[in-house]
Amino acid sequence: QTIYVKGEDPKKYRTTKIKKIEWIDRGIYIIKQRITCELEGTNEVVYELTHYKHTDYLHFAVIIDKKSIREKESMHIALPFQLDSSIVRLGIDSTFISPEKGQIPGSNKDFFSVQNWIDVSNTKYGVTICSRQGALYEVGEMVNELPVNGGKKKWKDTAKSSSTLFLYALNNYWHTNYKADQTGIVRFDFVLKFHTSFDPSKAMQLGSETSEPLLIYTE
Repeated sequence: QTIYVKGEDPKKYRTTKIKKIEWIDRGIYIIKQRITCELEGTNEVVYELTHYKHTDYLHFAVIIDKKSIREKESMHIALPFQLDSSIVRLGIDSTFISPEKGQIPGSNKDFFSVQNWIDVSNTKYGVTICSRQGALYEVGEMVNELPVNGGKKKWKDTAKSSSTLFLYALNNYWHTNYKADQTGIVRFDFVLKFHTSFDPSKAMQLGSETSEPLLIYTE
């Protein structure tokens, strides 16, 4: 679900409303569905879900046609999973960290940088998520930019794992000389691979496969 926050308060959010659902392909090798939606702050949002036969993962894309808006705003892509007692693992280089540990004191707890993959799982099962365009993830809740700390933003002191993730897609909360708005079409591709107990080698393999896909070369 794509989420639009108008202003700085994450509690004041809007979600997509479906306009049209259509099958793009229902063949013997590919099943693909497109869902076109409306959302405040955009001209339209399109979801594309694709499954290739004989594979154990799901592809989906979120295509956002963003309007030019210069007031404070943000966009997030929610990834809510029903996983009790889950642990989040954020892939970085050849290892991973979790929100609870693996960072030096004073590190950012509002959102986390991910290189190729992020995984949420418990002792029985879970899911590994890869997105070539997605780099920042929020764990459990969206960033709160309200000036509640003496007129300034309050950064989180602690963080913990959650089965609800958000890709931090877009925002214009900065206060320096960046472009004042974000407009046009932006695409986020995801691969979801569901698994039993967590295996770091398989998560890293999926991250490498999706970040450096095979290319077809013809003469």
